[in-house]
Amino acid sequence: MIIDMHTHIPSLKTGLKIEGISSKLSYLGLKLLFQNKSNQELIEFFIKSIKESIVEKSVVLALDGAYEESGKLIKESIYPNATNEEVICVINKNKDILLFGASIHPYRKDAIKKLEEYIKIGAKLIKWIPSSQNIDLTNHKCIDFYQALSHYKIPLLCHSGIEHAFFEYDSSYSNPNNFEIALKNGVTLIIAHLGTNFLPFETSYFDDFKRLALKYENCYGDTSAILIPSRNKYLNEISKDKELQSKLVFGTDFPVPFFPSSYIFKLGIKKYLEIKQEKNYFNQYIKTLQENGIANETFHRFAKIIKL
Repeated sequence: MIIDMHTHIPSLKTGLKIEGISSKLSYLGLKLLFQNKSNQELIEFFIKSIKESIVEKSVVLALDGAYEESGKLIKESIYPNATNEEVICVINKNKDILLFGASIHPYRKDAIKKLEEYIKIGAKLIKWIPSSQNIDLTNHKCIDFYQALSHYKIPLLCHSGIEHAFFEYDSSYSNPNNFEIALKNGVTLIIAHLGTNFLPFETSYFDDFKRLALKYENCYGDTSAILIPSRNKYLNEISKDKELQSKLVFGTDFPVPFFPSSYIFKLGIKKYLEIKQEKNYFNQYIKTLQENGIANETFHRFAKIIKL
């Protein structure tokens, strides 16, 4: 089964279109791809695109708020990404194709209770953006949550590297080296974006991802937002490394734009034009990965991880 385990939908609580994006570059990219679609229209486009693609199911990721270590909600934490409740609402109307990617802050006093509640209604993974949610994965307050994730066999998807779409409290929290404690506590960890940098001058944690993925059986990395020019070299390296490819899971990071044109010199005009003929967002993403040497097993691996 092909599952895209990394997709987003916008909140419907706000009236602005694709609002709240902190990076002007990210905002302009989204505007270019989706032009004047409202948040509701973007959700409808997402569902239609999934149904018309070879992707059989998609994990829709919610985003919890930011909390202080005391467990108190940081009130000014407002994100354009949909909340758990909003994601549940959309999934309930599309259960045949959508899966629940919940987000639960580990500092919450009710964190484990929430985890158990969401598992009962079908949560397939937990998503964190550590730097934007104020989560220090090395904090002792996370240990009980790790043990609960391990017990219930729920994977943890963690953003790695600088976050461009949302405000950051501490960018160091998204350093994959901080994630090792979760692995040591038995959590199945998926490192988003393979630890790679979005902009050329930023720090890359790709080597740290490789170290963790090859050291721990329970560590993986996803292909979300990997098809951008600054990440070409990492995809090229992975395509030549079968051992590292065995630790990949498929994700797109919808609705983030990607750029097959950045591979035109590697693949040639003919292959590039074949990719561009595929108009479906998800099919085009998959075809671009395949033409860059990513094995078909990658697209089915997440289904095996969650035993679906």
